[in-house]
Amino acid sequence: MGKMAVADQYKLGVGVAGVVLLLLVTPGRVVLAWHSAAFFLLIAGIAEFVFIPLPSGVRITVGFAVTLPGFLLYGPVVAAWVTAIGIFVAGTVERRPLGINLFNAGQYALAALGAGWAFMQASGHARLWSVSQLVSARLGYVVVYAATFFVINHLLVNAYAALRRGFSAANLLENMKWDGYNYLLSVPFGLLLTFFYVNLGWLGASVVFVPVLTTAYILRLQLSLTAAHRELTVLQEAVRQINSALDLDRVFELTSAPLKELVGSQSCVLYLWEPYCGQLTRKLVDPPGLAGALPEVVETVGGVLGRLVRDRQPAILAAPDPGWAPEATGMQSWMAVPLPVEDRLVGLMVAGSPAAGAFSENNLRVFNTLANHAAVAMENALLYRKTELMAITDPLTELFNYRYLYLRLGEEIRKARQTGGGFALIYLDLNDFSRYNSLYGHLAGDFLLSQFSEFLRRYIRSSDIPARYAGDEFLIILPGAGRQEVEQVATRLLQALDTSEFAVGSTGVFVTLSMAAGTACFPEDGATESDLIHAADQKMYGHKARSRRALSNGHPAEARVG
Repeated sequence: MGKMAVADQYKLGVGVAGVVLLLLVTPGRVVLAWHSAAFFLLIAGIAEFVFIPLPSGVRITVGFAVTLPGFLLYGPVVAAWVTAIGIFVAGTVERRPLGINLFNAGQYALAALGAGWAFMQASGHARLWSVSQLVSARLGYVVVYAATFFVINHLLVNAYAALRRGFSAANLLENMKWDGYNYLLSVPFGLLLTFFYVNLGWLGASVVFVPVLTTAYILRLQLSLTAAHRELTVLQEAVRQINSALDLDRVFELTSAPLKELVGSQSCVLYLWEPYCGQLTRKLVDPPGLAGALPEVVETVGGVLGRLVRDRQPAILAAPDPGWAPEATGMQSWMAVPLPVEDRLVGLMVAGSPAAGAFSENNLRVFNTLANHAAVAMENALLYRKTELMAITDPLTELFNYRYLYLRLGEEIRKARQTGGGFALIYLDLNDFSRYNSLYGHLAGDFLLSQFSEFLRRYIRSSDIPARYAGDEFLIILPGAGRQEVEQVATRLLQALDTSEFAVGSTGVFVTLSMAAGTACFPEDGATESDLIHAADQKMYGHKARSRRALSNGHPAEARVG
């Protein structure tokens, strides 16, 4: 059973338990004047509307300032009914989901009944039988009632939050801190509300209730300002780091990490735009374990994500596309933000949360702000990576070039000396390749070299490093390989080349190639880069002299038209 299913069952169980228990303990007749019921239901609903949102997603209200007078005047059952009905009605008007409304009503009913029971155990009475008894001797029982209500309420609400999002001690302490302030103000306000209601009726109590709402609003404003300052600080630091990053993975990390902190997302996916095929290809996923549940390619012809890319508009999504497999990812809420730079599209970022309805328009605004900076940084990172590759790559064969070969040889030598290990080198020289240039032209020769580089990639290990050393000469570094292994690889390449054919441009002509090979091992055949290359070169020429695989009679092999 998934985490969300457990949370939903818990939510339903608490709601039903609270309502059923309330029905069971309600006597056959409750004496409460209609104007008293209407007044307390009204202010209970208003108190629920003036909620204070906490960063963890939990909302606190001044509803206890209404529950307490209900208890002091009419007992725990009436207080529970007034609180539960007021919350349920307010939630319905606010269009909250039925399950959330039922949970809120149930958990408040349980808290009110549990606090009433604790009060009765402490005082021996179900309630204060007269307001005049609110002196220090009886005030301690009120503290017992308030503390019990506080503890039960927080246990039930934070258990649900932990089931949905995972337990966070920091969030729990933060919630309890702010709600503790709330209760410290709600208890005296509740006592004043009780006193004014008894002596001046509902009109006098209404005058007292206004400061309660004002206090709640001030707390809400304070939290909003604190959250805005925190958001701005995190965004500024994230943008600063994003703008200075030149690595695509790092830019993605610097974008997804603040999202988790600011909007509570638990997954992030980057798709890069492939202009030649008109589609988005999955590049990076956080956490990586979700990659298997996400499509590798997003088509822009149809689907929700395709429309977002075409319109260049961010959006909150229930489930981006049928192929998205939200059940497999465990995410129920998604936000998607295109990554445009002027009129160019870099890609698309998607953030997910396991909680249903987790994202707000403000969350989307934060995501879009980060994504706008990330788009520029990602384009720069891709260009930087392309420039880096151009500096170390042979443009014709797309193998590593002479410069990178020497850098990597030096790195392998240092590594082998530190670990006491070794590595090997293969030197390859195509036999009489200049004849192909003379016979078919240099463009055809270039095309043959390009095909030969693909041949090398196909027959060497994924860990090997192939490089174009000179015109028709190639070197392959084999990290960790010894004499026997390098000889096996060289033999495999020679045998595979004997049975391979290569196209000569678009002429429809195919030819066979031959080559000579020499090997060298570190440290047996040399201690420096030059020594190793020289040793492999000498063995390659020895092989060429012993059995030259040039084509018949010193001319290119007979071509086959295919």
